[in-house]
Amino acid sequence: MNKRMILASFVAGASMLTLAGSVSAATTDLNIYGASAQFLYWNAVAPNVLTNMGCTNIEQAKLGSNQGITRATCGADTVYYRVAAKASFDGPSAVMGDDHYADTAEKCVSTSVGYPGAALAPYYRLMIDEASCTTWGPATAPGSCGATKCARITLGASDVAAESFTQSSSGQLKGPLGGGVISRTFTGIDVTGLTSYQPLVVPFAFFSHNTVQKDTAYPAGAFSTISNMPRSMAVQLFSGQVYNWKDFGDEFVSLDAVACLRHAGSGTASAFDHTIMNGGFWGAPVASVESVGGPTIYFNDSSSDLMKCVNTVAGAVGYADADQTTSAYPNVVRLSYNGEVPSRVNMRNGRYEYFTNMWMYEDPAAPNYAVTHPIVSAMMAFAADPASIPTTSTAWGSAKSDYWATRAEMVFNKVNDKGYPGYVGAASPQLP
Repeated sequence: MNKRMILASFVAGASMLTLAGSVSAATTDLNIYGASAQFLYWNAVAPNVLTNMGCTNIEQAKLGSNQGITRATCGADTVYYRVAAKASFDGPSAVMGDDHYADTAEKCVSTSVGYPGAALAPYYRLMIDEASCTTWGPATAPGSCGATKCARITLGASDVAAESFTQSSSGQLKGPLGGGVISRTFTGIDVTGLTSYQPLVVPFAFFSHNTVQKDTAYPAGAFSTISNMPRSMAVQLFSGQVYNWKDFGDEFVSLDAVACLRHAGSGTASAFDHTIMNGGFWGAPVASVESVGGPTIYFNDSSSDLMKCVNTVAGAVGYADADQTTSAYPNVVRLSYNGEVPSRVNMRNGRYEYFTNMWMYEDPAAPNYAVTHPIVSAMMAFAADPASIPTTSTAWGSAKSDYWATRAEMVFNKVNDKGYPGYVGAASPQLP
């Protein structure tokens, strides 16, 4: 029987991964799944992670807007590093072996390639089948894949702690684009027995359709697209209290106000609830039921669905991870929040509060833990270094160093998802 050993060593702040098959070369799968806000980041950083681990021949490919794969030669073996996005709740859920909220686009079923049987299937989700990838390329131009297979989830990515999923929603799966009505209600996710990591801080931002305009020289009629979202306006809009933009004053355009939200189970939605709405304790409860016309509220399954909602519907506003590439959505404008842009510098220095400390969940009882854990350890150590955040744009979006931060560089941070940022002092100070 073939055996393989992964030896991870850390030398001078860098890790070198040696993969050796005792009889013949083997393949190793590292499957990251869950948060759509982290999807772009973990794909963008994959080549750097694998290079830092001593791997070569690194190439990438993608399938649709929420599936990515990186292939590398590591010692004698081939590593397939997959990342797929759904929503934050399903990352830890998959690692725990719970698929009751997964739908047909993600669920591993008996007709899926690589189906492991009914007992194990809840630990699996549909991810790229490397055999379907017809081309491969660099991070700036990934190749193309055509199919998925069942893959056991190694790391469940979530933008908030599992216990922070306390929201509910009911509406079309993909907002104005339909998809069928779904309803989700969460009272927290039990992750007993899992190991967690928090090397990074996830930045979020507001986005608007370019028809949301304000007369900057009222009443002269000098209308221009809004550039800022104050907290008070966000609370009114996303709690369903605003029907028309003129409700905010006659200097605003006369246009139906449309709020594009994420479905419950989204880490972006949970972060929005706890950070902006404050769970309704002093702001207002976030809307939970879709409505069209007075007010108009849409729920969306993924970040890309939400961005399509904002891009498609005049008068729409929404929220998503700050590094979303707006060039893919020509009608969408990224907004400041309370007058500050969603930048890495503003976030770490206490001037921008719309962020969370991300979570990655790993199961030490997983059957392939001995093989994957050394890679995970090297990956988390690499991600925690402020110098490791990608500084160039790729097919996975804008330069992450403009937006993302490591926990080590945060001068102000939160003690939990519901906490307000306070001074902590940076363990690894960065300038400015």
